[in-house]
Amino acid sequence: MVKKLLKKGRYKRIVISAIVFFTLLLLNLSDAFAENTVTYVELPVKKVSQTYSNWCWAAGSESILYYCKNYLGFGEEATQWDIVKYIYGSYVNKPASLYDIQRALSYYGVGSSRMIPVRAG
Repeated sequence: MVKKLLKKGRYKRIVISAIVFFTLLLLNLSDAFAENTVTYVELPVKKVSQTYSNWCWAAGSESILYYCKNYLGFGEEATQWDIVKYIYGSYVNKPASLYDIQRALSYYGVGSSRMIPVRAG
């Protein structure tokens, strides 16, 4: 009687293990054949190298302003030199806070809360 129970218990474990194995195998195979639904979009963003070591924020801001002006139709273009001069009053090699970046972008017509409708497709 005990031998029969052990065999049944072992049999159940083997069956359950096989079911789990084949389920996982089928799930992995279905992923391999699934249609790719990810869409990648490359934005025509101007690549700007920072002039000084602490001007990454100004170079990034220049790139944002260029994109907004030329592809979204609002804001003004400005160079990182213009942006640093606006924030600090001179061309100092200093980092900027998030507030400073928002202030600079807003000065050139790109507010941080502006909503732009995007068409799907």
